[in-house]
Amino acid sequence: MKSFGIIVARKGSTRLRGKNRLDLGGLPLYRWTVEAALESGVLDPVLVSTDDPVILEQCASLDGVIAHERPAELCTDRVTALEVLAFMIPYVEERFGPREGFCLLQPTSPFRGAGVIREAMARLTEPDVDFAVGVKAYDSPPFFAMSLEDGLHPVNEGALTRITRTQDVSMLHHPAGGLFAGRSSAFMDARHFYGPRSRGVVMDFFASWDINTEEDFEVARALAAYLRPGGLGR
Repeated sequence: MKSFGIIVARKGSTRLRGKNRLDLGGLPLYRWTVEAALESGVLDPVLVSTDDPVILEQCASLDGVIAHERPAELCTDRVTALEVLAFMIPYVEERFGPREGFCLLQPTSPFRGAGVIREAMARLTEPDVDFAVGVKAYDSPPFFAMSLEDGLHPVNEGALTRITRTQDVSMLHHPAGGLFAGRSSAFMDARHFYGPRSRGVVMDFFASWDINTEEDFEVARALAAYLRPGGLGR
């Protein structure tokens, strides 16, 4: 399957200023994801879509990477990665030829490794699979969620009253690791990644680490001392 990679690295950030090019272990944050995408060997081309002039300049000198200057209408904080992907699929096909698949990667998960990217793309070759999404199990089952309004109340009837053991409730997962792979035609039809033809790719602690705040970044700085670009997390 011919597939391309797209790394979405918008300049603006409301919680952590300039996060996509903050120095992490001697490299800008976004470069960790670039290296993982290149090392995977299953994405061609690898594009970095950004409105940041510094990132554009840096990417222009990276072998195997295409720097894409995002149109102004796709640069506001209200624009979603789904909208960027819908724009990029026809752009890539027009410039590089048909690509049956894609892998959308978010640079805020720097420790998501090349191996898990390969795993996600391999899932797309299975029968009746259109999407593969990086996921992680909730640390605590959402079944036990509590409301603090007007006292302390379980959100779900029976939580912490009839059912008290985590093994008695279903395991639930949430998107993690900033990895969304799929078939291009299926995405252009559905404009999302979920449903019976979607599969989860389970991430570990490292791969699922997501940087949104200063505290998240400080933890990542400590982890970066033990990991390398390309990542060890899955």
